[in-house]
Amino acid sequence: LFRNRDFITVIATEDSDSCLDEHDVIYTTFLESSPSTTHWGHWSAAIPAVTKVHSGEVIRIKTITAVNFWDHHEKAGFDVPEQMKSIHRAGCEPSTPADKFPCGPSKLGPHLLTGPVHVEGAEVGDILQVDILAVSVWTNWGWNLVRPGWGAIESFPGGLVTLGLDLERQIALLGSGVEIPFNVTGTGPFFGQMGVAPPPELGNLSSVLPMSSFGGNIDNKVLGAGATLYLPVNVPGALFSTGDGHAVQADGEVCVTALETSLDGSFRLTVRKDLRKWTPEGRQRANQLRAETATHYISMAFNADLDVAEVEALEDLLDWMQNEYPHIEREHMYRICSLAADMHVTQVVNKNKGIHMLLPKSIFV
Repeated sequence: LFRNRDFITVIATEDSDSCLDEHDVIYTTFLESSPSTTHWGHWSAAIPAVTKVHSGEVIRIKTITAVNFWDHHEKAGFDVPEQMKSIHRAGCEPSTPADKFPCGPSKLGPHLLTGPVHVEGAEVGDILQVDILAVSVWTNWGWNLVRPGWGAIESFPGGLVTLGLDLERQIALLGSGVEIPFNVTGTGPFFGQMGVAPPPELGNLSSVLPMSSFGGNIDNKVLGAGATLYLPVNVPGALFSTGDGHAVQADGEVCVTALETSLDGSFRLTVRKDLRKWTPEGRQRANQLRAETATHYISMAFNADLDVAEVEALEDLLDWMQNEYPHIEREHMYRICSLAADMHVTQVVNKNKGIHMLLPKSIFV
């Protein structure tokens, strides 16, 4: 293995089937984005897997930001990788940033997703544990789009800007004397989209919508390197996909987009059959997303009505903690959450708005 700061070259041997990513994470499978390994704008149980891994293995996935207007970035003076152009040519109609969803056969959404990955042994009813081991930005530019009629404030005229990224300093260059560190909000680069195949009966679903039944457009800035996401398995093999890389994003994502860019990530995908019953008896609510970091438990919920999402996120956190700490009565845990669990507005722009709650593990002694 020969390394420098900018690239990795792997020399395979007969007794070596694993490699190191740039963060020294060992992986056994490398999935690069191409026309045959990506799907545009939708989630569906009918999308066939492009690769397979065994439960507990690490896969490195090199994703690409949405490229339906890649020429705009090139005209701004940035290098656009050839693989971006080839994906665009294979999947997109001629378009401008004002066009809604010009790419992919479904025309249901704007996101480019890499996968799906079949995880051996995953069965309906299991939980897929996604350990996010490493995340890095691999292009020196990103973009942000304000779209008229969308976002928290719909009256802005809108427009697309391409922004330079200083990868050495890990900052975004916004001009007007503004530099934003990737970790300015306390986290770092993360994948806005992570999920598994939705229940087959739901058919083709827009990539815009996050849903508790499979994940999707979660846009949760806490789910960066070091976090673990738990996804419900709806089809054999789970069929994990990811994409929608964000260099930096605040809670709310108020103008519709984050600082969108291309990310390289390493994930450990583990089938958890022991989590089939993960809530107290009589309280089972199917398909709720959960996550954790070294320091916090994280519940999540999505609904067009934030008032509904906040109750669902809180109820699921109570369910989870009742299972983890059965000696604590539910009402007392409710008090604990009022004192110690922060409730965040994940995003307000994906039709199904998001709430996530963070409960510190340190309070349980």
